[in-house]
Order: sequence, then structure tokens, then C-alpha cells
Amino acid sequence: MPLSAILMVAICVGTDLAPAIALAYENAELDIMKRPPRHPKMDHLVTGKLLAYSYLNIGIIQSFAGMLTYFLVMNDYGIKIFTTFFLNLREGYFPNATDVYDPNQPNFGNSNFYNSA
Repeated sequence: MPLSAILMVAICVGTDLAPAIALAYENAELDIMKRPPRHPKMDHLVTGKLLAYSYLNIGIIQSFAGMLTYFLVMNDYGIKIFTTFFLNLREGYFPNATDVYDPNQPNFGNSNFYNSA
């Protein structure tokens, strides 16, 4: 099993572990059916504190973990991290207006050749 798959499983289990434990050890609410419903204008389910925690704290961690996994998978396929960062500095080739796509030709019908410099 590649390292990237193990890392992805660890991320998925790691992010689901804390909420699952919190729900498992939460005490039962015996009076839940005796309470009145929440007021929809005053008692908000999503607060600024929850949004800040979700996007600023957990979002940054998950974004970093996702990018790390992306670069590990690219590395497994032989594409190094610096290649992906500086790929825009390489010169490619653009088809001419008269070129027609042909999958049987080496450059797929493109009359310009790739500049590997």
C-alpha cells in the first residue's frame, strides 16, 4: 500500500476520531423532550466562533494535509515537488490555427515541437 493511501486513511480517521469520542462520552439529556424549541431568531446554530474554528483552525490543517497528500502522490508517480512548483516557468508549444488534431501523429497534429529547454 503506498504511503499516500496510508496518509489519507490516517487523515480521515484522525478528523473523525474526536467528534466520535465526544458523541460517545456525552451524557444523556433526560429533559430533552421537556424543553421548549429554540427561538430561530435568537438561538443560532452557526455562530461566529464556530465559523472561525471551522475555517481558520480546522480548514488550514486539512488544507495542509490535502496538499501534502497531493505532493506525496505526485512524488510516487515520479513528479518531484519542485517540478510542480516551477512548471509554469517551462516553455510549451501552442498549436497553429491550421493544425488539426490527429491522434496517429507523434505530436497529435501540432506542427510546433515541444521545447524541452
